[in-house]
This record gives sequence, C-alpha cells and structure tokens, in this order.
Amino acid sequence: MNILPEEYSKPVTLNHFLGKVCTVLVDKLASFQDKMTPEVATQTFTGVVNNIDDRGVCITDLTTKTKNFFFIGHIVGLREEKILDPSDPRDQQEIALLQEAMKEKTEEKPTPATVPTKVQQMEATGKESAFVNIADLQRLAKESKNNLN
Repeated sequence: MNILPEEYSKPVTLNHFLGKVCTVLVDKLASFQDKMTPEVATQTFTGVVNNIDDRGVCITDLTTKTKNFFFIGHIVGLREEKILDPSDPRDQQEIALLQEAMKEKTEEKPTPATVPTKVQQMEATGKESAFVNIADLQRLAKESKNNLN
C-alpha cells in the first residue's frame, strides 16, 4: 500500500532542476556562509540552475545576473526553492511570516562583548602597563639619535 501521491513516487533526475531556482548546498570546506551576510549568501548559493554535469552545477543569481559554479566534489545537495509572488494573497501571508521570522532572528543575535585589552585592564586597576608604549619608545629613540649627533 503506497500512501504517497503518484507524483511523489516518480523518479527525479538531475535535469528536473534545470531552469529552476535552487540553493546549492556545499560542504563546510567550500562554505563561507557563516562569514557572509544573508544577502551575499543568497547571491552566492541561490539562483537559476543553468547547467548540471559530472563536473558541477552552474547557477545564475536572480538579482545580479552573475554566474556561480560549484564543483561536484563540494556539493552535498541541491534544494529547489519555492517562488513567492508578492501580488498573490496566499503568498503575501507567507512572505509576511517569513519577514517576521527574519526580523526576530536578527533581533535575537547577541551583540559581541568587547573584551578589554591587557593595557586597559592594567590602567583600570591603576597598575603600570607591562607593555612598552610605542610612542614613548619612538620619542626616546629620536632623543638618543639627536644626542649622538
């Protein structure tokens, strides 16, 4: 007994992704997403699939029209994206939910605490710095040089 609809039972080939908006999922070695803004990550990894072969996947970014190629050895997945139409009332509701979720996600990010430097710590406690003051060292070198001449 198959409980899935017929459309889910058909085999899918890689050609299914050609011409569709997809996100290329890459391994950790190839991914710099943790260092990218969401906009740059989307421009880099999401686009219309132009070509798929045994060497990799080529996509075109929807906004910049630039092309990105991902070598097959770094690809771990290819995800077809859902296209939302802002003029469709059903999609408007989903867009609003996604925007709210993104807003909450950015608000949740804690601001990184600034760790005081060793010099700041010593100044705060009234201790002398264990480090050489470069400006004083430069002044001293200049005075020594002038005294030798």
